[in-house]
Amino acid sequence: MPRHIIARFFPRPGAEGAMAQALRDLAGPTRDEAGCLSYQALRAEGGFVIHSIWADDAAIDIHAALPHTQAFLAVVQGLCDQPPDIQRCELVA
Repeated sequence: MPRHIIARFFPRPGAEGAMAQALRDLAGPTRDEAGCLSYQALRAEGGFVIHSIWADDAAIDIHAALPHTQAFLAVVQGLCDQPPDIQRCELVA
């Protein structure tokens, strides 16, 4: 069963442009992953949201360990005052 990830990021004031660029940089390599079914990065009130859909939990675990994901998280750490809110979800309706 496909799994969804909802990840929220809250950049410091003035860091929104860098955050948007980091999300764009992550998009291509993430969409190219075998287990990635969908990846969308959205600007939301107060920050940014990634909604991605994965083939299964194993695909998410692989994604989390890949160099492009680790590099993105390192950049985000420098742009945000709080850690990201990342949740694995499953479709109910």
